[in-house]
Amino acid sequence: MIESIRTIAKALEQSNKAFKSFTNLSETFYSNLDSMNQSFSNSFQIQRILNDQFRAQCATQLHENQKLMFVATKLLSEPQLAEQESFVPLLSNLAELDASLQDGEFGRPISGFLHPKVAETIIDLQEQFRCATFLYSWDDWLTEFNVLQTQFHQLIELFPIEHPLSTTLVSIHLGLDQVIEKIDEQMKIENILQALIQHSSDVVHSEHAAYFRLHTLQLEDKLVPLPIRDPGDEEE
Repeated sequence: MIESIRTIAKALEQSNKAFKSFTNLSETFYSNLDSMNQSFSNSFQIQRILNDQFRAQCATQLHENQKLMFVATKLLSEPQLAEQESFVPLLSNLAELDASLQDGEFGRPISGFLHPKVAETIIDLQEQFRCATFLYSWDDWLTEFNVLQTQFHQLIELFPIEHPLSTTLVSIHLGLDQVIEKIDEQMKIENILQALIQHSSDVVHSEHAAYFRLHTLQLEDKLVPLPIRDPGDEEE
């Protein structure tokens, strides 16, 4: 029994690290969305709400994880507690964890717990996809959000539809399409403007020059300020 609890405690510790990785991912996403919303007049509020939901779910999972870790650690240090009647319901919770471990990677979902292989993959993904510290252009922002979307896509594959995090991860992944589309539009506008400015000096007829100027002004109206990430977020 002690050996089983020790295995469970180790798995819970790994789950804790994975959920903290989720929290870090959510904070990065929040920072990026906040910068984008300032440039795009809060056009990405739905994505912000989805991320808030994700953050709340991560907090709940961490809270449940810590409760389970406390029980497992307590039993390891004081095995005699298992014989007390008041401790039986807590043992039942650990029994469910043990059963989930035996199920494998896609076993029954239990709040606060992830299979060790899933937890390890989540931690590795967070290490693998390091977001850029400085973003100097729309191309940098496009890369940043493509990295985030790829990360969420890979996370989706780790969770069965029954898991409470599954739907949220899918929703965030789909919501990133709109963000990436808006960034791509800004890149296209910049490229067209650069081409117009380069060729405007070659225009001979005044009516053609006026057309170029009008078209340039119309495009400039569609440009939004390049998002600036808070320096404090970069230090984190």
